[in-house]
Amino acid sequence: MFLVDVEFALGVGFESVYSSVIAKFTSKSRSKSIKIFLRSCCIPVMEMERVTEFPLGPVDIRPRKQQRLGWDVDPIEFGLFGSEKIHGKLGEGTFGQELECWDNEKKEFVAIKIVRRIKKYRDAAMIEIDVLQQVSKYDKGGNRGRVAEHLKGKMEAPTLGSSQFITISGSLGSRRWPLKLHRNSISFKSPPKFSVRASAVGGDDSAVTLLDYGAGNVQSIRNAIRYLGLDIKDVQTPEDILNAKRLIVPGVGAFAAMMDVLNNNGMAEALCTYINNDRPFLGICLGLQLLFESSEENGIVRGLGLIPGVVGRFDSCNGCRVPHIGWNALQIEKDSVILDDVENRHVYFVHSYRAVPSEENKEWISSTCNYGIDFISSVRRGNVHAVQFHPEKSGDVGLSILRKFLLPNSCVTKKPLERKATKLAKRVIACLDVRTNDNGDLVVTKGDQYDVREQTKDNEVRNLGKPVELAGQYYLDGADEVSFLNITGFRDFPLGDLPMLQILKYTSENVFVPLTVGGGIRDFTDGNGRYYSSLEVASEYFRSGADKISIGSDAVYAAEEYLKTGIKTGKSSLEQISRVYGNQAVVVSIDPRRQYLTSPHEVGFKAVKVENLGPNGQEYAWYQCTVNGGREGRPIGAYELAKAVEELGAGEILLNCIDCDGQGKGFDIDLIKLISDAVCIPVIASSGAGRVEHFSEVFEKTNASAALAAGIFHRKEVPIQSVKEHLLNQGIEVRM
Repeated sequence: MFLVDVEFALGVGFESVYSSVIAKFTSKSRSKSIKIFLRSCCIPVMEMERVTEFPLGPVDIRPRKQQRLGWDVDPIEFGLFGSEKIHGKLGEGTFGQELECWDNEKKEFVAIKIVRRIKKYRDAAMIEIDVLQQVSKYDKGGNRGRVAEHLKGKMEAPTLGSSQFITISGSLGSRRWPLKLHRNSISFKSPPKFSVRASAVGGDDSAVTLLDYGAGNVQSIRNAIRYLGLDIKDVQTPEDILNAKRLIVPGVGAFAAMMDVLNNNGMAEALCTYINNDRPFLGICLGLQLLFESSEENGIVRGLGLIPGVVGRFDSCNGCRVPHIGWNALQIEKDSVILDDVENRHVYFVHSYRAVPSEENKEWISSTCNYGIDFISSVRRGNVHAVQFHPEKSGDVGLSILRKFLLPNSCVTKKPLERKATKLAKRVIACLDVRTNDNGDLVVTKGDQYDVREQTKDNEVRNLGKPVELAGQYYLDGADEVSFLNITGFRDFPLGDLPMLQILKYTSENVFVPLTVGGGIRDFTDGNGRYYSSLEVASEYFRSGADKISIGSDAVYAAEEYLKTGIKTGKSSLEQISRVYGNQAVVVSIDPRRQYLTSPHEVGFKAVKVENLGPNGQEYAWYQCTVNGGREGRPIGAYELAKAVEELGAGEILLNCIDCDGQGKGFDIDLIKLISDAVCIPVIASSGAGRVEHFSEVFEKTNASAALAAGIFHRKEVPIQSVKEHLLNQGIEVRM
């Protein structure tokens, strides 16, 4: 039996793609069944509505026979494009079906029997498919012959080699990947192409073995490995670890949770054996920490005990903000092989816990980093490597580290060093506000004080470009992070918002810096009464490639309740996501509006003396927080909200200002100084940047860790590189 992972560009005939794949592998396999898992299947509904018999590709894929079956099957589950309009005619249930499809290898038509299990939802349809057998072959005469000649050139795909596919056995229960598309799907225009590759669950010597314990954005390391041209084999059993040729253990989340998984599945002992045998190993972040004796996260938790030392929390009392988030410099201690080209360059860290050098573990240490204290940033002994930073999120530098570990004999052109990295850099972040326009297209827009419509007769949504293309360009331009804000997320059900998930997925395949996504992350009950927790919603974003999620309105409500009762219920989206994925994965977006006062004692919220006086000469202001995209003011100030969400588990604050948004007159220095002085977590300054001088001003006058801009980058008024060069000239450390 085969498990096939199919990935193709949007706008391709869905039925012709999967039928071609089914035919190819059914004809070559001795097995009578095949499991198909399809990803990224998003066919515009406009294209769907013209058919009832699925002839979506250059080949007519027509149902020849169809009948309801009295028995059941257990194929792997996958999501379909779809709308009720198409599948409503079939109704719910299990159906037997014969399809004609094109065998791309033999250049002929075949007929196959499949089983479709259809389950309807309000906004989507889920279909499970199992191929039972190949029925017959067809000749190449008549119309089929003409179509066959057409397909010889159109359907060729070099990645369809059957040697890439692995025979598997055992339960597939852990590999159910539901994927649903909102009824109001967005039309994407992409070239008609597709590729197929193995979901590597067998024993290919060329595959990289990956231990994914199920927390955080492991999709990023998968994308980096595939970007380097290698396949991935997922660990299912301890034997998979022992048989690995090259093993990568990424880690995002809590130390205790990861050790529980390893111990309960017998993988901890296998890992120790593998590493003690000096087999090629790379641990990332938590994958480094588990090598030590224990961690103080969630109490004392035993690690693998391979390296002497205890993993402890950074101390925020020395002025360092915790988590340690951003691009920092390494001090190479010894020959590390994989870090040969990294000295004097910045790499990306995101963590709250660290291990420190000692006499007992110094023989392991290959590099250190300074953040208040010197901590261990990488270790190496023989073929065993581990790093505290994230190479998959460290741009070209990180890819070179992965390449040296995975492809040690490859020749890489070394990028000339322009400036020496010495400490934690200030970050420059590109933000993309994403929403549907009036034509149903997903576009990047930008508001003036949160109004995204042009002041014209048509009053259309301001269109500044395509999300994936812009994100890719900002990565090449040197953006330290890319942030997506789905500004219509509060109106629609997030899990049905497949286009946003698609944007994340495609962006993360080629953008190797951190990605943040916000909008609509909250608990939800759909029209059928099914409850979805905010944790489920966030998990979908993480699985699609997000490194951090941004919570807005829901965090305001949680903070209000906490300040009212003084009780942490653990039920808010902020608390749930922070507990499972770690606070470094949670950003709280604050959207305040300035309210002027004649005296700081007029209200019960923190007020400050402002540099720019109010319309009636008022010298003071408090900052009232808003929800629902700035539409509704709430009885809580930005200062009170920031302090509360820090206690509830936020790892970072994105600080906007409605008054400054889109004005290009500079950041609200009074607000940013107020909040960045009040909390011990990183603060991102947002709203108002119009010139390069505005970035140096906010870093010189406040304790902001990063500055974010949108419109000036979208309109190409100020290039990212110009911002960074200006900051360097002002003596401010940045990543180049």
